Amino acid sequence: ALDKISRQDTVAAFKASDLFIFSSKFECSPLVIFEAMAAKKPFVSTDCGNVSEFKKYGSMVKTTEEMAKKINYWLNNDALRKKTGLLAFENFQKNYTWEHIADQYENLYKSLL
Repeated sequence: ALDKISRQDTVAAFKASDLFIFSSKFECSPLVIFEAMAAKKPFVSTDCGNVSEFKKYGSMVKTTEEMAKKINYWLNNDALRKKTGLLAFENFQKNYTWEHIADQYENLYKSLL
């Protein structure tokens, strides 16, 4: 059962992968996209939640056929996949670490006082 996989094994799987695939239909802001970015992996995803905000770090698809084509596209373009993964990681480091988010909340609270 997938719910028994340790956090350490989950992180190792992200790092060992070439690409992250996400086919959810309903989400708000899926943390797995941030995890993929942190692991320097581009993604292929359905257009759910706010994933489209990060489309320059992967591909958005509507059908399973489109998903298969995009998966093959990314897997057949090593240089682009690695470059996009690094850009995703840089964006993650700059904007989405817990430290950065905590700083944003702190600044918001201070501005409201």
